[in-house]
Amino acid sequence: MVAAKDMSDARTKAANLLQQFEECVKSRAKAEFEECVESRAKAEMVAARGMSDARTKGQLARVQARLLQAPGDTRKVAEIKEENTILKCAGDTRKVAEIQKENTILKRAVQIQASKLQESAHKAEEVVQLRKLLAEHEEKMRALEMHNYSLTLHLARATDGSHFRSNHGPDVC
Repeated sequence: MVAAKDMSDARTKAANLLQQFEECVKSRAKAEFEECVESRAKAEMVAARGMSDARTKGQLARVQARLLQAPGDTRKVAEIKEENTILKCAGDTRKVAEIQKENTILKRAVQIQASKLQESAHKAEEVVQLRKLLAEHEEKMRALEMHNYSLTLHLARATDGSHFRSNHGPDVC
């Protein structure tokens, strides 16, 4: 069997194989029925989306073919239908397991993103507080520089002025 080039080519090939299967069932004898079953199984597998899906569809096609082979035996038909249901459930179980695994991964990713967002918000709040504190300290520094300058001027006047100097000696006790 030649591999499909793309999805539309695969669907076309699958449709052709299904058509061949239907023609095969109508025209061939029971001896050639197994070939028809394989043809149907291949068609189902080509149309599948993944390996597990292909296996499940191939098994389902074989079960359906056995149903066609024994239409009169109700007990056998019931057993085949039960097997068919089990196979469908197995495929669904795999899908559910895959979805649960993906869900777990996504939940963890959301938790990580939420914690990063919370951390980022906390850091942003801390930056705002630090900027306010910086502005307050800069204002205090300016005020202290002004006060220092003022004291420096007063000291310079006090040391240069003669009216503060007197010819008195130092205070002696």
